[in-house]
Amino acid sequence: MKINEAKSVIDIVRESSFGELFFTSLIILPIYLGSWIVVLKQINKTLWEKSSLVLILLVLAYILTLVIMKFYQSKDQKIEKASIKIRQYILSRNWTRMSYERIKKNIDHSFTPELIDNILNKYPEDFRIGTIKGGKKAIVVLGEEE
Repeated sequence: MKINEAKSVIDIVRESSFGELFFTSLIILPIYLGSWIVVLKQINKTLWEKSSLVLILLVLAYILTLVIMKFYQSKDQKIEKASIKIRQYILSRNWTRMSYERIKKNIDHSFTPELIDNILNKYPEDFRIGTIKGGKKAIVVLGEEE
């Protein structure tokens, strides 16, 4: 499997609801377990004597993998998604800039000043640092000011 294909599978899992994952797992889990049963029987007969323990561990590994795929994001993905959210929010209100405090308050409480600075560093053609009334630090959307 190519890396891009693996990334698209992860994106599908990440964008799925829990209900979709549950019902899809009802189809995939028996295939997954059946494949492992065949492999384990061929490797070592003594492993298969503890079949219920092995199956429980495989199901737990499957669930853990889904949870990791659903919630894990690389730092670059977080920066990209945050930049899109900020840009869309600012432009949807016909603004050109927004203070760091207001971004944290109105868009997402998890957006830290460090994250916003990373956005500015990664996308200098789209954003720059600025100020708003009162001298507060702000992010400015470029290309939209005029």
